[in-house]
Amino acid sequence: MKQSIFLVALAATLGIFWAPKEALGQNKDILALQRDLYSVGDKVDKFQTNQAQRMEELGTLLKQAMEANAKLSAEMQALQATINRNQAEQQNRMFEPLASMKTSVGELGESVAELKAKLDTMGTRQGKMESSLTRVDGVVNLLYTEAKNPPAAVVPAAPTGPTPEQAATLLFGTARRSLLTGDAATAQKQFIEVLTNYPTTPEAPMAAYEVGLLYEARDQYEDALEAFDRVLEQFGENPMWKDAQFHKADMLANLGKRSEAAGEFNRFALKYPADSRADVAMSRAKELRAPAPAGGKAKAPAGNSKKGKSK
Repeated sequence: MKQSIFLVALAATLGIFWAPKEALGQNKDILALQRDLYSVGDKVDKFQTNQAQRMEELGTLLKQAMEANAKLSAEMQALQATINRNQAEQQNRMFEPLASMKTSVGELGESVAELKAKLDTMGTRQGKMESSLTRVDGVVNLLYTEAKNPPAAVVPAAPTGPTPEQAATLLFGTARRSLLTGDAATAQKQFIEVLTNYPTTPEAPMAAYEVGLLYEARDQYEDALEAFDRVLEQFGENPMWKDAQFHKADMLANLGKRSEAAGEFNRFALKYPADSRADVAMSRAKELRAPAPAGGKAKAPAGNSKKGKSK
């Protein structure tokens, strides 16, 4: 811009010297125009210089703003990471006790179900024992009446005794009393005698079941399993079938036969869904299907207590 103004001024000056004299009167106007042009060019240069300085300052401010924004973004990310970490720690502190509490409640529920199953078994036994004692009392009264008032007979008849059913009832009641007095060995012999001499009477499956319980109480699991199998296989459907099946599964578990025990527990739960032990049976079946502990003989699942022992 300055070069252009200079050339214009030079041309005007040369025109003054070489122009005719009649043009000299116009020199003042030309000079004034040249001064104005130079002043405008100088202002334009100053404006451009100021504009460049302002652009440079604006660029510096923009750079500082970008740096500040980047720093702020980094600080926000660090703050968010800290918040996330604190939230995760807080959740862990809350959820771990809740999970532990849930496990404890589940174990308590299993214990309650197992206790209820034992109480139901005891109630069933008590009812059967009362029924047996009633039958025994009836037979005793019958024998007493016959002994007190013997029928008249012209010809002496051969002596007659109680029927097999009555004899089985008497012998079973005697075995129960031996058991109640603490003489388990005598009771077991008497139960076996019922099985041997009166296998077709209603007391036979009950005697077999009691024999199984006595073997179980002494941890003779093989013999107990054989007795419970006898209840299930020899007598068909009978009042002791359900209890015998549950105890059979228990004995299989004690003997380390996990797959067979799981199958028995599962069949029990499916056949008797309304029984108080159905949930326990399903839980035991699930535990027994899990892989056995590494090394050594398979151990029976937790909660495998000696259920239904005679006292």
